[in-house]
Amino acid sequence: MVNRKLLQLSLQSLMAHGCLEEKETKALIQKCCQSCEENFSNDIFRSIIKEINTRIKKFSFEIRHGACEDDDGQVYYCYVNTKEDNHAKLATFYSVNELVFFNSILEQVVASPDGLVIENTILQAREQFTARAAQRSLARSLSHLVKEFLDRLVCDKWLSRTEDKEYHLGPRSLLDLLPFLQNRINSICSICSSLAIRAQQCPSCLSKAHVHCLSRLASGRNFIKCPRCDEDWKLKDCD
Repeated sequence: MVNRKLLQLSLQSLMAHGCLEEKETKALIQKCCQSCEENFSNDIFRSIIKEINTRIKKFSFEIRHGACEDDDGQVYYCYVNTKEDNHAKLATFYSVNELVFFNSILEQVVASPDGLVIENTILQAREQFTARAAQRSLARSLSHLVKEFLDRLVCDKWLSRTEDKEYHLGPRSLLDLLPFLQNRINSICSICSSLAIRAQQCPSCLSKAHVHCLSRLASGRNFIKCPRCDEDWKLKDCD
């Protein structure tokens, strides 16, 4: 049984941070253990997360974890609301216009064959910001407002951005909006069996796999044998 004070402190810390990489989450829990004069180990970390989830489940909350769809496939832990809809989850952080705009970005990403949307495409669909910009007597350009909002979404981990200014769903979206995404997307990674949005497609059987899963399987090569059909699969920029 985990110390009650340690559970409370750990939960409060996780709620305050929202979404963290696995190593950051472990460092946070380790700090909580030190504050409560308790030992820390990976087993204790897993026990704390499990016990917290057991206690908060009845309130429709969960500490959910999973790999992001960045090239490195980092694992993140996220404090999520399992009951509210997408608008309710984000309403605390963003205005109505921003929520509508984020939903339009979400739809573009989901509709994209590789789970990526270029910045220029997003900037072309910016009418949702018109009212907000018009309210400012000395308003900056609409494009600047949109780019500011995109920066916030990346900072808050709802979106991720590549070096080529392509956007895909961030770890917070993948974990917090999971039920919505599962209802909209049927693609499953042929390697890790989780939802595949930003992914490459086998030219033979059209199955999909995450970039980081392919990189791990390829071990530096630019091709693999498809896990599903066993045909040669030449990879795109897969290190």
